[in-house]
Amino acid sequence: MLRDTYKKNFIKIESIYFSNKIVNSNADIIKYFQASLIFSDKKRNFLSNIIELKNKASDIKSNFRKSLINEINQAEKKYKIKAIFEESPSNNQIEEFILFFNNFAMNKNIPFADENKLKRIKANLIFTKASFDEKVIVWHAYMHDDFRFRLVYSSNILNKDKELKKIIDRGNKFLHYQDIIYAKKKGFAIYDMGG
Repeated sequence: MLRDTYKKNFIKIESIYFSNKIVNSNADIIKYFQASLIFSDKKRNFLSNIIELKNKASDIKSNFRKSLINEINQAEKKYKIKAIFEESPSNNQIEEFILFFNNFAMNKNIPFADENKLKRIKANLIFTKASFDEKVIVWHAYMHDDFRFRLVYSSNILNKDKELKKIIDRGNKFLHYQDIIYAKKKGFAIYDMGG
């Protein structure tokens, strides 16, 4: 379970992620996300693709379709894409991520990243990056508790060059696979694609 507490207009709000029980809180408003609780008949289902990490990495990879395995292998062998992991990032690293993601979001017409939230949960935040020719081409942000490793944001550089777009696409797939391996090594039970 992960708890994120903050104030908005003098109201104390607590967001609780991945809980399987009602928790004690002194917040004015409590929000549950991806909780395995039933509050009423009007609950909304939240669907997310997950991978159980109990299997060996080679078994997980063997369940991918062949074309995906080929693209992951190309990213590493042909394009020499590297994965970078940053645990509990600093405020400066979060601000760097915000610039990268918000440029992507603006071009894709999606909401910007929540900088305040990322700074509040930074002890439970992990950034992963794919680099090509020493330049970051893909950036993921994950939140976690002791059990679940959940994707919060995924972004990449935008480019019209056909060959570079192919490299970025493979870099994103490669990074997701590296994220799965990383989560498994860190002892998480679930890799959650974030809905």
